[in-house]
Amino acid sequence: MARRNLSLGFVAGLLAGALVMIVLSAGEDVPRAMAQSAPAPLQVPEPDPFAAPPLQGQPVPPRPPVPAQRYQVAAWAYPAAWSPPNGGVSDRASHGCYILDTASGQMWSIEGSGKPTKLGKIGND
Repeated sequence: MARRNLSLGFVAGLLAGALVMIVLSAGEDVPRAMAQSAPAPLQVPEPDPFAAPPLQGQPVPPRPPVPAQRYQVAAWAYPAAWSPPNGGVSDRASHGCYILDTASGQMWSIEGSGKPTKLGKIGND
């Protein structure tokens, strides 16, 4: 018998909560949230009807070269319970990254939130 009363109380509480939610949200006491203003419509230029059509069989002009990315970053992280290369278990989580300057070949290492440490130069001198 106590089990049935528990179910009836649960259902009554759900219905009461739904009724209170409907009553409180029906009024206009709270203004609606304003979204961002709509962006200006995109202006697409009209094609020139009097322009000469492209000639068939003519090569397409080459695109300008895309500049190479100057820096490359490789990030790493270890959880608190990892096994270092020399064995054992570390209780200290760590993270960092390696930074490579592709123009000069210089390489740096950053561990944690520290400052960059220069590792050396890669490639031909």
